[in-house]
Amino acid sequence: PRHTFRTQPDAASAPVLPMRVTITSSADALGAPLLEEGRGVDETEHPPIEDAPPKKKACAAAKGGYTLKADHVGYSVTLPATAPWRRGVKKQILEDVSIAFEAGTCSALMGPSGSGKTTLLELIGGFNHNRGTVTGSLRATSPTEPEAGAAAAATTASSCLIPQDDVLMAGLTPRETLTYSALLRGVGVARVDVMLTQLGLAECADTRVGSPEKRGLSGGQRKRVSIALELLDNPWCVLCDEPTSGLDSKMAADVVQLLTSLASTEGKTVIVTIHQPTSRMFRSFDAVALVAKGRLAYAGASPETYFASELPPDENPAEVFMEWLQDDARVADLLDRWRTSTSVGVVPGEGERPRDSASLTGTRDNIAKLRPQRRASRVMFAQAAILARRCLADKLKDPEQYAQSLSVKLMVGFIIGLVWIHQSGHTQETIFPVQGALFIVSINSMMDTVFVTALSLTTSKTLLLRELRNGYYALLPRHLAVIAVDCLLAAMNTFALALPVYYLVGLRPELPHFARFVSIAVILSCQGVCFGHVVGTAANDFQQVQSLVSPSLTPLILFSGYMIPKKEIPYAFKFLYDISFFQYAMTLFQINQFRGWRFRDCDATPRALGLCYATGGDFLRSNDLNPDKVSRDYLILLAYAVLLFVMSYLAYARVIARS
Repeated sequence: PRHTFRTQPDAASAPVLPMRVTITSSADALGAPLLEEGRGVDETEHPPIEDAPPKKKACAAAKGGYTLKADHVGYSVTLPATAPWRRGVKKQILEDVSIAFEAGTCSALMGPSGSGKTTLLELIGGFNHNRGTVTGSLRATSPTEPEAGAAAAATTASSCLIPQDDVLMAGLTPRETLTYSALLRGVGVARVDVMLTQLGLAECADTRVGSPEKRGLSGGQRKRVSIALELLDNPWCVLCDEPTSGLDSKMAADVVQLLTSLASTEGKTVIVTIHQPTSRMFRSFDAVALVAKGRLAYAGASPETYFASELPPDENPAEVFMEWLQDDARVADLLDRWRTSTSVGVVPGEGERPRDSASLTGTRDNIAKLRPQRRASRVMFAQAAILARRCLADKLKDPEQYAQSLSVKLMVGFIIGLVWIHQSGHTQETIFPVQGALFIVSINSMMDTVFVTALSLTTSKTLLLRELRNGYYALLPRHLAVIAVDCLLAAMNTFALALPVYYLVGLRPELPHFARFVSIAVILSCQGVCFGHVVGTAANDFQQVQSLVSPSLTPLILFSGYMIPKKEIPYAFKFLYDISFFQYAMTLFQINQFRGWRFRDCDATPRALGLCYATGGDFLRSNDLNPDKVSRDYLILLAYAVLLFVMSYLAYARVIARS
């Protein structure tokens, strides 16, 4: 029979029990299949394996907390094959882990790099692992809601994951960061001031978060902002991945103290992964689980008592445990000893499980589908509006940076205009220079925007994954907001480029012609934004962006009708001309400039012989550019923008599915 977790039979009348990690047997289940959903569980009493005195702590279960339990959890992935004719190798990341974290406790998962502690943390919180196979079951129980049932658990219970890297918008302040997050999730804005005060952020509430280039908050303050974001909607389970990473000893101690106080005063279930804490931090945790090679080497409230005969005196036990967990021979002994000890009993202090305890999802087949249940947020378009305001505020909070990008575009426009200054005219020799200026504008409007957009996504991708994982919003409203803001800023930059080019080259001075010229360039820049997002999801640096952009756009540029005239394009490559959005932009640019234009140096005889063009219409017709199909060309150019928007959305969806 499979052993079961137990909690106190009557939370209202029973004495307060210490909150700690408890474990179930794994050795007796090694040869038997897991129970299917809906089947009963045999409950068996066992003598205790650990007689450590309980830590004195306020009982948070009475406040409505949940005990989170994982039973025989395993996780495996298939590594990519080294050759096409070979099969991928299956790798076991977690193996038969059974563990529980009770409400009101702050528990630590310790282990070396690659031990599986972060994977275990994510699985405990019910976060998807779409690239692997998950086995086992996961549930949350509450002794204070005997009539809640599974429906209450699905709507009330929530968990959040605080990542190791504090990815925040550099231009916003802590107050703005929390305010936008509260608006997105339907949390009252008054909660923002409460969190700022509770987490000691009141003094720096109006200081920009900052970036490596421009300093803002300290590391400890950034970590507290990161924690405050997830506490806004009061989740019952807080999962922290390496919360002390990159902090000095004082900041790390402050963060750990904050997490332990959340558990003791608010009844939250707090679980952290930590690499090598100081002895004071180590002893502040209510329970510790040692993880090695994807399995438990220990789980309990008093590891110093359990290993009392082996720990050297006057040494930090956390450092000793980490040394043990990196010694293969010692790890094998620890894993075998723990499996043997848990096969004969469970941690003491377990009572009867409440009969009507709320149960989350979780069998070996659907545990991977368990997602954090966060508070219902606003409708899609309201989310998109809030996200657009946030994104725009972040980008414009650094006026120097935006002014720099705008001035660069203006300078490029002046350079192009000075190279082709006053080249537009009513003679035959002005046609090719004007085409050159139009071609450079079309290339710069698209290509420069692609690179700028793609290279700016490194941080935003990580932020997107964090916020989607924790249920802030759906992907579509976020994508609409980001694309809209990026297109708006790109349009302003494009206008700064087009203005000096248009008047220095001497293109048609009428306002409608100028408006059409700018609109074509803006559509190209929006295409560049969308294509930049497509590329940016797959690239992390300039070299990768260049390796993806060049082979994708170079053929479309080459066969756009300028470098190789349409009549001279080989038949096998005609399709590239037809699908090139640069070709449609160049067509619209030339129609806008030459329709109704007259040339003064073409007499009747040369014109009859086809040696010159008397009007711009003659030039357009000779190059198969039809002024009567302007509306069609505009629609095709806009359709390409929509197509690239959809492609960028699918690219993000793919990144999310893979991560």
